[in-house]
Amino acid sequence: MLLRRGIGGDQICPVCHSRPESPMLAMTNTIASGKVANVIVEKPKWKPPTEGHFKINTDAAINGSLGRVRIGIIIRDSAGHVMASSSQSLRSILSPQSTKVVAILRGLQLTRDSGLWPCSIESDALSMVNLINLKVVRCAEIGLVIQDILSLVDKLSICEVSFVQRDANMATHWLAKFGLSSVSDLVWLENVPPCMSPFVLGDCPDPL
Repeated sequence: MLLRRGIGGDQICPVCHSRPESPMLAMTNTIASGKVANVIVEKPKWKPPTEGHFKINTDAAINGSLGRVRIGIIIRDSAGHVMASSSQSLRSILSPQSTKVVAILRGLQLTRDSGLWPCSIESDALSMVNLINLKVVRCAEIGLVIQDILSLVDKLSICEVSFVQRDANMATHWLAKFGLSSVSDLVWLENVPPCMSPFVLGDCPDPL
């Protein structure tokens, strides 16, 4: 602006010594000179629940060619220790988002059967989490499922049903995919399948 008014300033670019330095070129020169600090973007991690509570994480995986749908569930305590985990089949093919709301229901059923409450539950299906929190039960495909979820939320003193980014839900994501090779429902108490242990450790903010 000052140059346009004829007030001071050198119009010669300090690099090419010819054309005026544009804002974009100025930014390029700054980066090239090493004056911009490196920015490290950390992926979100699984966060433990408060002491005395448990956290349920759920996800679902679909193999359309085999006609298989699997649900992954992991329940952990405030120290990040796995209290229960499960890989379960779903006999009907639903939309991916609807499958994930069924996974939430199965997660609540597992924590009820295991006596692991009070607790909170997380899913990376934002639209389904919103439907549950808004108590929308008029959806033709999943209305009854949401009703069952709301009933268990009241009975089990569920602190919250919340959305979590996929990067903070990877252990359950891979557990669901792991189950696609099986047709049986599987449950592990205080453990996960050995091949899943690295994903559980990778989920946590600090090594267990």
